[in-house]
Amino acid sequence: MMPTYSLAKIAAEVVARTGARQFNLPTVITRLNVPYGDNGGWMGWHLEAMIAGYPIQLHSDRPNLFNPIHEDDIIARLPALLGAASVPATILNWGGDEQVSLYVPAGCAHGFQALTEPADVTYRIDRPHDPSEDVSIAFDDPELAIPWPLPVTSMSARDKKAPSLAEAKAILA
Repeated sequence: MMPTYSLAKIAAEVVARTGARQFNLPTVITRLNVPYGDNGGWMGWHLEAMIAGYPIQLHSDRPNLFNPIHEDDIIARLPALLGAASVPATILNWGGDEQVSLYVPAGCAHGFQALTEPADVTYRIDRPHDPSEDVSIAFDDPELAIPWPLPVTSMSARDKKAPSLAEAKAILA
């Protein structure tokens, strides 16, 4: 996708660190994990690559963990970032508060409840999407008896109409 991306990041940091020392210029280098926002970002680039038919390179030997951080959070913290500038350059590794990747094996039912606002969820699948495999189960099914940590206040129209676990099993049989 971008074969020289890592080299360009390293070269840019060398230039910034050298400039800070050479010109006694307070500098902060912020290494963002997965920035995104209304105008795209890392996840948007991945989507564009997939639409164009390019493969998305993932680690095959370990989990692919990401810390998404929204552009509004970046902008809100700019004054503090600028205040951290120093000579030599301050280097800050910055991402969201938590790693958010989770592996769900094929055929395994799963559900989640967002505990913070905003919450963005992206699914990755290991094969082309097959809508016939999309089966919802009622969040409040007594057979599951899930102790949700907060009252359920928002869900998709599809999930509001979700069948019970027993009905979902019959659909998949």
